[in-house]
Amino acid sequence: MLSEPRTIFFQTRLDWPEVPDFRVTRDLVRRLYNKLHESDFETFRYDNINLGSVHCDLSTHIERSESICRFGDDWMIFIERHPNFTVDGFLEKIRGVLRALHAISEDADGVRFPPFITQRTRVQALSQPQILDDSLNLLAGRVANAMESIDPFGRPPAFFGVRFRFPPCTIEHAAGAEVSHDDFATVRFETYSEDPQQVWMECDSFSLFSGELPAVDDSEKIEQQVRSAYRFLTENCKQFLDQFDVSDDEQHE
Repeated sequence: MLSEPRTIFFQTRLDWPEVPDFRVTRDLVRRLYNKLHESDFETFRYDNINLGSVHCDLSTHIERSESICRFGDDWMIFIERHPNFTVDGFLEKIRGVLRALHAISEDADGVRFPPFITQRTRVQALSQPQILDDSLNLLAGRVANAMESIDPFGRPPAFFGVRFRFPPCTIEHAAGAEVSHDDFATVRFETYSEDPQQVWMECDSFSLFSGELPAVDDSEKIEQQVRSAYRFLTENCKQFLDQFDVSDDEQHE
């Protein structure tokens, strides 16, 4: 059984439709930066602002950790590299920034954000086999069962990866309950380059919102999508790999 996954990367991108009377301007991003330094929002503030010609960034850099809020013409993206918090901390940051955007739109000369229509979330984590020596033996030896057929290469591999793609579906379980998965999810397992003993895991989830579209002042659906991707990686994906991190005797039972 693998160790509990340690999250090293969060990202979620929100897209909105093209609206004739709305566009992300440098002034809007500057106002958001200032709003996040007010007392009601300072918990979610960013230290730096970059009003570039291609896109605009708000960011904070502390040693290896990096926190970014980036804007394009019809999208915004939240990125956390090597965070010192869990998924709850990531969601709190999203919630706070969206609340600040809503506060700006409520100003007398504010421009209202359009609702979001799609969301793409990526979560990456590390986990270490407890029975097998390293991730190569787990992924190439057990999951893919490829190590015994490696001779044509003429040399042993140092890196191996596996990818799965899951479409939206509804599954009926034995008890009769139905579970629906509304997103397209791509899962990757790879040898971690910085430490081959660990498995690098990623879930890349894409959702098209239906029904009432989420707005900047209503983050419930946005948070649900992030939590769903996080659970799929840290629970379902770990359960899958746990089946292979067993002794030789258990493997052949």
